[in-house]
Amino acid sequence: MAEAMTRGFLRAESDRLFFTSERLLDSVTLVAAGIPLNSLLTLSYEWEAAFDRIAFAFVQQFRTHLLGPVLDQPSPQQVHHLSHTLDDLRPVVRQVADELLASAMDRRIRIDLPEVSQLLGNAADAPAVAPEPPPTAQA
Repeated sequence: MAEAMTRGFLRAESDRLFFTSERLLDSVTLVAAGIPLNSLLTLSYEWEAAFDRIAFAFVQQFRTHLLGPVLDQPSPQQVHHLSHTLDDLRPVVRQVADELLASAMDRRIRIDLPEVSQLLGNAADAPAVAPEPPPTAQA
């Protein structure tokens, strides 16, 4: 817990702990599934580094293609427009990154866990089985 607090994922108020982000609260699902919190905290360093590289690449593209052409003498209107453009693009970048992450996870499962991949493929191809109705009480 101390490391989670040091990293800024948790904060203490009085005698209670709070997640600093509702989305970080979802990490509880990973712990409940059997991944130890310490492992997730270690993994979070790798994720932060990877996400920082992704953010850096996007910011460079923004600087080169959107900010660069007006950088010498930006008018207040251009700065305002660029600020709004950046705000509008952030959720789009997140959606694209999420889709690419999902594809990468599928690829890694196929490569690194072929036995699991095969089982998942078989389950997806199997016909859906309707659940049996609950037994009825007889009078």
